[in-house]
Amino acid sequence: MPADARIATAAATLRAAGTPVDAAVEAAARQLCRRGAVALVRAHDRALALALAAVAWAAEVHPVHLVAASDDEALALGGRVAPWLRSCGVPDGAVEPTTLRRLAAARTQAERALRKPGGEPAARPPTHALLMDDLDRLLIDEAAASITLAVPDDATGLVPALACAAALARELRPDDPGDDTLQPHELAALDAAAASLPPVWRSRERRERLLRQAWHVRRLRRGTDYDLAPQGQLLFDDALMARLPDRGFASGLTQALQLHLGLAPSPVARTVGRLHVDLLLEPYPRLGGVAPSLHGLARELAARHRLRVHDSPPDTSDAPVPWPWRWCAGHAEAEAQIDAWLQAAVDAGPAGASRLLVLRRAQALVHWAPRVAALRALGLAVGVAVDGHHSPLPPALALRELPAGQPLALLFAEPLESLRAERAWQARAAEQAGPVTEAVQLLVPPLALVREQLPVLAAALPLLDRLLAPVGAPRRTLHGLALRLARRVAAWRGGRLRRQQGERERRLGQQLSFTTGQRSATPVAPWRPGPALAAEAPPSQP
Repeated sequence: MPADARIATAAATLRAAGTPVDAAVEAAARQLCRRGAVALVRAHDRALALALAAVAWAAEVHPVHLVAASDDEALALGGRVAPWLRSCGVPDGAVEPTTLRRLAAARTQAERALRKPGGEPAARPPTHALLMDDLDRLLIDEAAASITLAVPDDATGLVPALACAAALARELRPDDPGDDTLQPHELAALDAAAASLPPVWRSRERRERLLRQAWHVRRLRRGTDYDLAPQGQLLFDDALMARLPDRGFASGLTQALQLHLGLAPSPVARTVGRLHVDLLLEPYPRLGGVAPSLHGLARELAARHRLRVHDSPPDTSDAPVPWPWRWCAGHAEAEAQIDAWLQAAVDAGPAGASRLLVLRRAQALVHWAPRVAALRALGLAVGVAVDGHHSPLPPALALRELPAGQPLALLFAEPLESLRAERAWQARAAEQAGPVTEAVQLLVPPLALVREQLPVLAAALPLLDRLLAPVGAPRRTLHGLALRLARRVAAWRGGRLRRQQGERERRLGQQLSFTTGQRSATPVAPWRPGPALAAEAPPSQP
C-alpha cells in the first residue's frame, strides 16, 4: 500500500476514534514521507503529523526513530503519540522515541566495537527512518557544535590541583593579588607545595600557571566578566576568553571560579566520542521533521540534508518582525519601558494576563530575575527567560512556571538572531502557557546584533543618523534595515559554520578509518524502497 494511502487510512481511523485530523495535518504527514520539513504552529498538530508519518513508515521498517530535543521531550512526545499509534494498529516498539544524543551514543559504541582488534562487532543501530520534532533546534540552533559524548572523569586530578593552587594563592596574597608576576619567595613556596599537587601538575610550568590562574580568577568582576544565574550556573561574558592574559587559563576556569566563590566544582568530564549531526543523519534514507517555524531555512536544509521545506500555512511575510517595534532612544529608556511593562502586571493584579520577558543574552538574566521574583512573590504570573540559543536552560522551563490557559503578553528586550526564532517563541509560548494577546519588541540602538555581525556599519550608524535627520528619515527605519541586514549576515555565517564543522568531522572520520583500517561509518543492510516510495528514494550514500 502506498504511503499516502496508509496515511489516509490512519487519519480515517483516528477520526473514527474521536481524534480530529485536519486536512493540513494530513498533508503535512504526506510531505514528511517525501523527505520534507513542515512548519506547523501548534504542538498538537506537529505530534499528530509525526504520528501519521510514523504509521506509514512503520509498515515497512522497524523501528522508526521519533526524535525530540531532550529526554524529557522525547518521553512526552512518545506518550502523546502512543494512543494514536495503538489505534492505527502499530505494534509496540515499531516507533521509538529517542534523542540525537542517544543515537550518536549507539553509533559511537558500534563503531568502537568494529575498530576493536579481535572484538565481536556490536549490533549496528538501525538507520532506516527518522522523524524529528523541533527540527529547527536540532539541525540549526544546536548544529554549530558536534554532539559530544562525555563521562565524568578527573584522571589528571584537575579539581584537587585547582583547590591546592587556590589555597596557596590565598596564603601568599591574602589581599588584592595585583598582577600575575611571581616573586622569588612565591616561587620557593610553590616549589615546596609541588609534592601536594597531583603528579600531572607538578612540572614547573604547569604549577606556575595554576597559581597565576588562581590569582587572575580573584580579579574577575561579577557583572562584567561573569554572573551567577538564579539556579547557580556560571554565565561568562562572551568576550572573556579573548581578555585572558594566558590562553592556558581557560582550562578549568569554571572550576577555579567556583572554588573561589565557595561553590561545589562542576565535575570534570572526559570526551569518549563526538559526532556531527550531518554525519549522524547521512545513513537515514527516510528523513523528515516539523517545527513551529522554518522561515529562512529552505536553502540550508536542502543543501545539507536534502529536505524540502513546506510551510503550513504558506509563510510569505517579508516583514523584519511579526509584531510592532517599540522605539527606545537608549538603554535607560529601554529599562524604563520594561519596568513600566512589568508594572502593568501589578496594576492588573493576579487576574490579569501572564507576562513573559524574553532576553537575548543570559547575562541580562541576573539583572531582571530579582525584579521578576519580587513580582511572583506578590502572586503575579510574571516570568523571565533567555532565548534558547544562548541559554543553558531550556525555554520551556520559564513557560512552565506560568499558569496554563491564561492569556500571555510577550516582551522581547531586544531583537533575536532571526525572525524564525521570534515566531518559534510565540508558538511555544502559546502552547505552554496560553494564547498570545500581545507581543512587543524593543528596538534599542545600538543593536547588539548589528555590532556583532556588522561592526563597521554599527560604527557608522550614528553618523548616518545625523545626516538623515534633516531630511526627516525616521531613525527606526534606518536601524530596522541594519537589523535586517545583520540577520542575513548572521544566518549566512551560521550556515557556513555548520557546514565547516560537518566537513571537519568528516575528515576526522576518514583519517580514523585510514588509521584503524575500518570504515568510520558503516551503513546497515542496504535499504530497499517500497513501491510507493521508489520515485522518492534519495540517491544512495557513498
